Amino acid sequence: MVETILTTVLSSALYVTSAAFAPAATAPEVALTRVLPENSYVAYTVKDTDTLATISQRQYGSVDYWTTIWNDNTWITDPANIEAGMLLQIRSEKPSEPEVLTETTAAPTQDAVAVPTLTPVVTQAPPSVAASNNPGVISDEAVTYLGNCEAGNDPAKNTGNGYYGAFQFSPGTWNNLNTGYARADLAPIEVQRAAVKQLLGRSSIYNQFPGCANKMRSAGLI
Repeated sequence: MVETILTTVLSSALYVTSAAFAPAATAPEVALTRVLPENSYVAYTVKDTDTLATISQRQYGSVDYWTTIWNDNTWITDPANIEAGMLLQIRSEKPSEPEVLTETTAAPTQDAVAVPTLTPVVTQAPPSVAASNNPGVISDEAVTYLGNCEAGNDPAKNTGNGYYGAFQFSPGTWNNLNTGYARADLAPIEVQRAAVKQLLGRSSIYNQFPGCANKMRSAGLI
């Protein structure tokens, strides 16, 4: 009887000990998968002459994918009107085919660039001095102003620039006035004043002295 009890106790102890040191069961492997986004995007900053069509041509080699770009940037309300500086998200890989829009929308053409409307400016020609041999066409006050504007009313002015005297006559113009002097800077101021009156009696002051003529007009002298 005692022997039977001991045998039972020892058997139980051996079972417990074996169970304690038995290797743990290996957990079943679980396949882990990472969900990737359907599309990868890159940032694109709109340039001055860009349209969705030109961006599509540049990115994907065809203008047909402008619809995809519009669909990917839902905040754009008018696909034909994008502005420089806008930041778009563009698919880094070419889509398998262009997306179809649910609404009928005219595609922006590749060459669609806004051209500002230019309003022609009508320029009024400056008034000219009437052709006349009358030396009184221009007043003495205006002659004095003109001489001061051209050369400080210095009758001997000769800076080596090819123009001479108080009114900076060119040699050709001076010789056509038949004053009897070889150059304007060699003639007295009275002769030069008479010569400029003669010149302006047959030619517009705006042709002969354009810079000073505008100043004289502003001063109310002509």
